[in-house]
Amino acid sequence: APIAATAVAISFYLAAAGVLPARWWVEKAVAVAIVLVFTGVHYFGLRLGARVQNALTGLKLLLLAGLVLAGFASGRGNWEHFAAGSGFWAEGNWSGFGVTMLLVMFAYSGWNAAAYLAEEVREPARTLPRALTLGTLAVMGIYLLVNLLFFYAAPGASFAGVPAVGEVAARHLFGVEAGRGFALLVALALLSSLSAYTLLGPRVYFAMARDGLLPPWAAKVHPRYRTPVVTTVITGVFVAFFSAFANINEVIELTNIGTLFAFVLVAIGVLVLRVLEPDRPRPFRTPAVWFVAPAAVLSCGFLMVNLPRITWIRFGVWLAAGLVLYFVYGYRHSRLRRRVSELSLQEG
Repeated sequence: APIAATAVAISFYLAAAGVLPARWWVEKAVAVAIVLVFTGVHYFGLRLGARVQNALTGLKLLLLAGLVLAGFASGRGNWEHFAAGSGFWAEGNWSGFGVTMLLVMFAYSGWNAAAYLAEEVREPARTLPRALTLGTLAVMGIYLLVNLLFFYAAPGASFAGVPAVGEVAARHLFGVEAGRGFALLVALALLSSLSAYTLLGPRVYFAMARDGLLPPWAAKVHPRYRTPVVTTVITGVFVAFFSAFANINEVIELTNIGTLFAFVLVAIGVLVLRVLEPDRPRPFRTPAVWFVAPAAVLSCGFLMVNLPRITWIRFGVWLAAGLVLYFVYGYRHSRLRRRVSELSLQEG
């Protein structure tokens, strides 16, 4: 879902820049083409993918830093947009709060993804916590500064129902032509997010297949490029389908409620293991875990209960389908692995 949503957003910005005709089928076709190109990039090895990713991430950070500095320096915005009587402080609607926060959460949705590369990172016990902490703090700072600039540039009502919000802000600050140029730069910068998701996602499915939760052929590694070739290709195909046919907002809502549900289960699982297996070797121990884990459960639970009923219905159907597949394949294999492990211990 994040890959598809980002691909569609890129095509929206390209249309806003005048690079593409503003026709839905053209935007969809371009989104699919972008997905397939980056699937190919990450098919041909981690080294190539890492170089592309680093270059695109650097471009994105330069773009955002330049936008924030130039935007506030231009002085063409208006701090009155934050005044007490402006729409910025309009009374909120609790019924829509959960969905709104899901979209905010989407901006942070890659914060934990560095963990997916744990097997391919030097000194992961030291490197990953640092990457997760610094990455999250950086995203928080950038997110707040960019949103502050957007509302400084234009009234909040100007962004309602507009996918290319960056283009709207740039147009108010620098003029129509500058807005189009900025839309093009944003489209290029979004390639960084799409590339990262395409790199990381297939490694999760690869690990699941290696653990017996997906068919063993999904754990195949390319003999030359050393990439999870099968899951990379399958992910690309599914994402291309979502990009072409799915309602992206509904897909994001559905995926994020699944993510919240998973966060709750993970946080509870960490506490349970601390009680049941206190002496288990842990390369990294979460600081203040008895505060952090319950806080995660409460915050995620609060967002989940504020979601509309239709989102819960979609999630229930999705979860039921996943459980069926798990009991047909994964559960049977997990019981077999457990039995083999027990026999090995008995023989030992």
